[in-house]
Amino acid sequence: MLPVISHTSTVEDLFSSRIFIAASVQRTYQWNTSECETLLADLVRAWSAQASSPEPAAADLSLDEEMDADLGLLPTPSIQPALPDYYLGAIVTRTAPDGAVEIYDGLQRITTLTILISVLRDTVDDDLLSQRLDKLINQDGDKPRLLLPERHPALWKEIQKRGEAGKVRRSSVANDFQHRVREAARTFRSAANAWSPAQQASFVEFLLNRVAIVIVHAAAGRLARQIFVTTNLRGLPLNQADLFKGQILDIAPDEATAADMENSWSVIQHAVGNDLVPFLTTVDFITRRQEQSADHLQELIDYLGSKVGPHKINEWLKRLSVFASAWKHLDRKLESPGSTPLDVNIWRLSLFKWQQWKPLALLWHANYLLKTAKGVSSSSETAHARHFAQLHRRCMALTLAGLNQSQRSHLFAQAITQTIKGNNCLSGALLITDVLQDRIEDKLSNPFTDEDRRIVLFRWLESLCWDVPPLYIKDGSIEHVLPQNPHPKSQWFIDFSDEDSRHDSCHSIGNLALIDPETNTRLANADFIHKQQIFREASGRFRSLQGFEQSTAWTEDDIQRRAQLLKQDIVKQLHLTPRSTTKRRAQSEAATARPM
Repeated sequence: MLPVISHTSTVEDLFSSRIFIAASVQRTYQWNTSECETLLADLVRAWSAQASSPEPAAADLSLDEEMDADLGLLPTPSIQPALPDYYLGAIVTRTAPDGAVEIYDGLQRITTLTILISVLRDTVDDDLLSQRLDKLINQDGDKPRLLLPERHPALWKEIQKRGEAGKVRRSSVANDFQHRVREAARTFRSAANAWSPAQQASFVEFLLNRVAIVIVHAAAGRLARQIFVTTNLRGLPLNQADLFKGQILDIAPDEATAADMENSWSVIQHAVGNDLVPFLTTVDFITRRQEQSADHLQELIDYLGSKVGPHKINEWLKRLSVFASAWKHLDRKLESPGSTPLDVNIWRLSLFKWQQWKPLALLWHANYLLKTAKGVSSSSETAHARHFAQLHRRCMALTLAGLNQSQRSHLFAQAITQTIKGNNCLSGALLITDVLQDRIEDKLSNPFTDEDRRIVLFRWLESLCWDVPPLYIKDGSIEHVLPQNPHPKSQWFIDFSDEDSRHDSCHSIGNLALIDPETNTRLANADFIHKQQIFREASGRFRSLQGFEQSTAWTEDDIQRRAQLLKQDIVKQLHLTPRSTTKRRAQSEAATARPM
């Protein structure tokens, strides 16, 4: 047997014939919501492109063959496998003594695919399709194909076991692994539940048969470890910015133009420094206004070659210097809140963990700098600050509504198009509709378990308590006043004896507070009287803590009361008009009664 062999496999072939275990060099599951959203967005984009690509007509194919035959070029007939529509990278494996496949590189992707397939299995309406998917997750007798160490039973209990991946979990998590698994499942459920049965079936077929993985299989564990180390720790990574520079200079029609373009590139590079790739990524979105794949810079080069062309490429690159200057300005304001309303409102955007707002912000700021250079009235700064005040509020609303990466990309692509055409995107693409507001209010009224979203919410709320927010707000952590895991003999268990009620109260926004990480660790599972005293002492640094001193105890009623006050404040801060439950119910009933 050769020491290393490799071949390409579809997802269905990969999962249907192997038992996977984690090699000793592998970490536990590390992917967060952002990585799962990115993978899903890439898959959905490739699936959509594949579904919309017309197959060549039979007549066209026969005509091509006739022409080749006339020239004597038609090869011996052979059946070539179709090229995959999405490449998921390579995994490094070896066969363990018990016959299982040991994963040395690629465990994060294999685990994430296991979660995705499990969610699809428990979501699709077609029972035969569900059974087919289950065979990729479990062997006969409900034995899982992916085996992780016993200290992480959540993957089996909540994901691999048939019927479990479709459930929304209410119980507290035991560890980070369980939290990440639940968040991955939630991300995939949100997408799958939004599709029609036909779309679900189409996506499943694409995932199983049009997504490819290269398997690099080593004969010995030592060799597999060496491949893993060499792949991950050796060599100099490809510099995307230098590659982009070389390709864009190749578009130039002559050497003189290329030399002039190189000077323009130096100006841009000096302005943005080490941020060239993020800068080019942002420019790409402004230019093409399409959701970005892993090779989006290559797609931008292709676009420039066909749409801009050799004779205008130099002009396009010179315009980038304006964006580079705006990038430098924005970067300074995002790093530290200045003293002006414009500075503070731009800084608040840095609180968000997603970046789809940045191309629009860069476009706005570049336009503002151009106007300022032309001596436009100083009132333009007031308008500019007002736009950014609305933008960070829209971003908070989209975060609370739970829009995923693809949905945010679509909205901001529309917003940029409207802005370029001279229209106000804040009253267009970024307008918070009644449907989105209903989602926001429902999210605020129910247990808020999404860690990424709630910490952004409370940091944002704290920032609004200050004219110039202190930088330490960005490091603030979430404190559960009623602890997530109170001691069984504590007063908390007496006051909140019902487990479901305790869970809902614990994760209500009324039970959450922002405080520095050190104090949060010190508070742990302490009684309310002890926590209240610390909140009082810390309220000068975290103003959103003010109000806890008014409670003599911390009960379910106190939590509900604070939750209602917070919800009202959030709706007000988002500049939304409160929508009553009665009004929403009436609209829902009217929509239901409307003839089809």
